[in-house]
Amino acid sequence: MSKFGWSYPAGAANDPNAPYNQEPDPCNDACIEAFLDYEGPHDLYHSVYRHGDVGHTIGFSITGIWGAEGNVKSGPDDFEESRDFYCDDLIPFGTWEDMDSNGFVVTHIMISSIVEGVDECTSTITVDWDQFNIYPKELAEKFWKACDDITKEVEAIWMDTHGCDSCRVHFSYIDELEYCPVWSECPECWGKGIPI
Repeated sequence: MSKFGWSYPAGAANDPNAPYNQEPDPCNDACIEAFLDYEGPHDLYHSVYRHGDVGHTIGFSITGIWGAEGNVKSGPDDFEESRDFYCDDLIPFGTWEDMDSNGFVVTHIMISSIVEGVDECTSTITVDWDQFNIYPKELAEKFWKACDDITKEVEAIWMDTHGCDSCRVHFSYIDELEYCPVWSECPECWGKGIPI
C-alpha cells in the first residue's frame, strides 16, 4: 500500500480498473459486420422481404433508454427496457451506427411469416444476439438459416392447403376439409397449388 492508497503495478492482470479488465459497452458491431450490405435493421428486413419468395416478417428486440415520449430520452423518468419492433416500425432507428450513437442495442432477431390465403403463421425463430459471445459470421449464418427454415415451413403449409379443384378430386377422401393439399402430380396446377 502506498501513501496514496491501494494501487496495482502498471499492467497488473488483477487491476479491476485497467481497460483490458472492463466489460465492453454493448454495441451493434457484430451486426454491422454480419450485415455489411445493409444499412440498418429496416434495410435488412426490407431486402429480405422484397427479394424472398415468402415475405418474411423480421423483428428486432432492441434494448435502449426509453422516455415518456417513446424512444426519446426525455428526463429523470427514463428507464432501460427491451422492446420488439417489426417491419416498418424499424425505420426510425436508422443505420446500425445511428442505433449505436443513440444507445440502442439489438439483443434478438425474430423471423417468421404468414401464408397468404389461409392466414396461417409459421413458428417464430429467434436468433439470440449475445453481444460478447457471438462472431459476426456466426450471427449471419444463424440469421440466414432461420430465414431458410421459415421458407421451408411456408412451403410445407402451402402444400398442405393450396390444392386446386383437380387436387381436391384426387384427395376426395378428405373432402370435409376446408383446404386441400396439393397433389404433386396434378395436371391442372402442375403440383404447385394455386393462390386462394
